Amino acid sequence: MPWLVFTNLYVALCGAALTSASYVLFGIAPRFGPAVGIVFCATLVIYNLDRLVEPHPGDSDLEQWVERHRRLLWGLVALASAGAVAFALQLENEAQWSLVPAALLSFGYCSPIVGPKLGRREAWSRLKDLPGAKLLLIALVWTYATLGLPMLESEVAWGTDGIAILLARFFFIAAVALPFDLPDMQRDRRSGIATVPTMLGAKATRTVAWCLIAAAAAASLFNPWPQASALLISCVCTAGLIARLGPDRGVLYFMTALDGMLLVQAGLLWVSSG
Repeated sequence: MPWLVFTNLYVALCGAALTSASYVLFGIAPRFGPAVGIVFCATLVIYNLDRLVEPHPGDSDLEQWVERHRRLLWGLVALASAGAVAFALQLENEAQWSLVPAALLSFGYCSPIVGPKLGRREAWSRLKDLPGAKLLLIALVWTYATLGLPMLESEVAWGTDGIAILLARFFFIAAVALPFDLPDMQRDRRSGIATVPTMLGAKATRTVAWCLIAAAAAASLFNPWPQASALLISCVCTAGLIARLGPDRGVLYFMTALDGMLLVQAGLLWVSSG
């Protein structure tokens, strides 16, 4: 069902599931509170907005689908924006204020707020246009959304355990996100975005992704057991998937398989809480 993936409903569901399961890492039963709703809605807003405002749309299956369904996607952006605000209003003040920098980074990721570009006074850049910034932004925002926000909502202490949990999630998200740049290599080159694949090539990208997932596995060892075993298994599954990825794979395969790793980790965490 390409529409489920191309509307970004699939990745939004994966992100919401991982956010719900993340409470297990704090010794709390999985819950479906405001943080989960915010992640689901915000993912729909940012991911669809990123495609809708793309200045150099290409001719891939995804980009052609977006062009044919722009009205539908704008409708999803509007509905999800209203939903995100409604869920945010249910949070305590501290958690609400923490949304501001994350929202600004997310908006700047897909909208031109930095500029002007060198040598082009009239052109402004998105944050992801900055060399090497794309992966860092994705990892930071997703780590905050799926783990930092639930920690704030649950008033979890930010001790050594909290840092270990955050590091494991950060490296895991980075390892999952990096291979997405492989099928986007041509798109990123058209847009002038310097990513790891455009700078180092596909083979080096896979090596970097393996290093990131290895770092995630190492950080997982400092998490509470048996939840740490769930994180380790999801890292092993992700490493195996990375080994099978290449620029020749279709974008639908990337979006289904890689985003599915979020769902795999969520499911393993749910099982570990049993």
